[in-house]
Amino acid sequence: MRVFKFHHILLTVNILLALFAVLSSFFFESNELNSSIDLVIVEFSSLFSGFLITVLTLLFSFLLIYLLSRLLAQNKLPAHEGANFWLFPLVGLSLFFSQNWTLEPVLGFFILVIAIYLMFQLSHEKQVQSSIFSVALLISLSSLFYVPLIAFYLLPFFALIIFRTFQPKEHITALVGLTVPWVYYLSAKYLFDLDTAFTLNGTHEKLVLSPAIIVNLVFLGIFGLMGIFQAFANQSKLIVQQRNQMSVLLIFLIISIGLLCFQATNKLLAYFLVLALSVFYIWFYEAFKRKWIIQLVFLFILCLQLNEKWGLI
Repeated sequence: MRVFKFHHILLTVNILLALFAVLSSFFFESNELNSSIDLVIVEFSSLFSGFLITVLTLLFSFLLIYLLSRLLAQNKLPAHEGANFWLFPLVGLSLFFSQNWTLEPVLGFFILVIAIYLMFQLSHEKQVQSSIFSVALLISLSSLFYVPLIAFYLLPFFALIIFRTFQPKEHITALVGLTVPWVYYLSAKYLFDLDTAFTLNGTHEKLVLSPAIIVNLVFLGIFGLMGIFQAFANQSKLIVQQRNQMSVLLIFLIISIGLLCFQATNKLLAYFLVLALSVFYIWFYEAFKRKWIIQLVFLFILCLQLNEKWGLI
């Protein structure tokens, strides 16, 4: 019970850190709040107040963590309490969240995770044309909110190879699903004479490294790597469906790493990589017997982060 309570104290501190990161941007960031970025095609943040967009962005960030936790728990990858999973991505959120984030990229991440949620159901279905079309449609839609997510267009094809025997009709269905949102977008662009330009090296919220951030990233990376080793060390204990799902999650992680390699200072992509690592971290946490050690490490890096930002400790 004592460990359980201590864990919830750490979870509360992480939530407060995420809120502090939002509030501190009002006082310490000189850039225009919620400014548009070139990596977004469907852009609507400029239509609302900066405060509302920040609140919605933070809300969807929390919903994204919840959805990932439910995805893993529902498929027993592994079976765990939600609070145990939340700690890792919340530390990442406290590191990278900024009031200059716009809602569209986070909404794109959210839609992409919903697509993965549906993707995991493919192994349960005999006729998957409708499901794979929905999965591909959602992934394509997510890229309209954040262009770098185009890299995940490969995911439905890998999922079909992993979950199914090769059927050309299913791959063609996935390809059609990927093109539909772009057909609607290009049609609207032509009919309403929209002028939307973007580049893959567009404006983004840049990550500035500091001693506390470096220490945080090192420990998050170590825990994530140990989680990957632990997850695949347990493969023999998993049923075929779970092993296939872990393969999809590994591809998800590899693509996330590849995206960050192209924009190493992009806070949004750094946070998305933390989310991808968190699905493996929970394997390490659940298998580690002395969980209080992990909690003390998180307490240390949280205190270090607080001290660097606000000199509270």
